[in-house]
Amino acid sequence: MIYRLVCAFIIISLSTFMPFLASANETSSRNPNFFDTPDTCNGWFCYKDFKESDSLQNNKDNQASIFTGTIDWEKVWTIPPEELKTLINETLSWAQQAPDDENRMLTYLSLQGVAMRRAKTFQEAWSAAILKYPILDEVVQRSPTTAATNLEIIAEREDRRKAISQMRDQMGLIFFFSPACAYCEKEKAIISSFIDKWDWKNLTAINIHEHPDLAAEYGVQVVPDIWVVGNTDQGIRQTRLKAGLAEHADIERGLLSAWNQWFGKNAYERPEMVENLVPFKEFLKSSKAGR
Repeated sequence: MIYRLVCAFIIISLSTFMPFLASANETSSRNPNFFDTPDTCNGWFCYKDFKESDSLQNNKDNQASIFTGTIDWEKVWTIPPEELKTLINETLSWAQQAPDDENRMLTYLSLQGVAMRRAKTFQEAWSAAILKYPILDEVVQRSPTTAATNLEIIAEREDRRKAISQMRDQMGLIFFFSPACAYCEKEKAIISSFIDKWDWKNLTAINIHEHPDLAAEYGVQVVPDIWVVGNTDQGIRQTRLKAGLAEHADIERGLLSAWNQWFGKNAYERPEMVENLVPFKEFLKSSKAGR
């Protein structure tokens, strides 16, 4: 009787689990190495150690680097500025956690004192280097004083006068306007004054409503719009001088920039106010900088 019961139990068990075994065999046939290949099985169920995420690891690293209140006062004078900045921030946070703790405040203020004295030493070295090599001092090249500014204005005005007198025969202005534009009326008066001041010869005024094809060709989007045209060795060249209301200085700067790019092969620069006996690039070649 017992034997029959055992046999019946085995038969029922096989009939119950056979579909699952068949399904497992089918899965294994599709992925024959699923359980055998290490690359396809990860985690604790494959008898592997669980790898912590980068965020958890970073949190542990940050916790490990929490400031403890100990500072190597000999080292702080020479550590890189980035490390000093980090140390100051950590010390500040540490001191803020217990603002009544005199030792923490003293530590933070002392570290600030080190940083300020290092900055002062650097500033003094910078001043000494500038004094020894004045070609590197931009204040020497362009003094901010009122007297120097007035001299620059006079020199730049003379420089413009010479350049504009040379470009009159090779360059021209195109002025796009609309009769309904208030700025355009003002621009007409400014351009008329510019012509009288510089005895300018070549100017073409174009009404965008009468010549929409030209406005489209030049890409006019707003008026007033002033363009400069030049008769160069490479042919006719043109560029926008300024869109919107342009003053005398805008027109002059635009002409000078185009003139130097098309004919002098350089962008316009203000006249030099000091004489450098050694060109800057030559100074770099002969100096010890970076060596």
